[in-house]
Amino acid sequence: MSSTRNKILAFFYVLYISISTFCGFSITLIPLLPLFFISPYLFRRVIDSQVDNWICINVKFIELFGTKLYVYSTEQNFNKSSLIIMNHKNRLDWFYYFIFSCYHQSPRNLKIAL
Repeated sequence: MSSTRNKILAFFYVLYISISTFCGFSITLIPLLPLFFISPYLFRRVIDSQVDNWICINVKFIELFGTKLYVYSTEQNFNKSSLIIMNHKNRLDWFYYFIFSCYHQSPRNLKIAL
């Protein structure tokens, strides 16, 4: 890829991440808040679906830059319950786990506890 194209893609990616994280709460969660009191189970499923879509869109943006993730493991079934402990220096490390989650797990089942 050309350097100019990478800079343009990077600009739009940072813009997308900034807008979607800043406005995502007010656009997706607040209008659905009454659903929490009506049906917490349905609320959780809808929110999980929206987070799943957001994660997968981020993964596709990251792949535009040519990022590849190689998984070396003897485990074949990654959908079993598991605890992932990550020691990261910045918030961008989560995006590598998102790539793994989109291809080897269901992002809808991903729960993050800080």
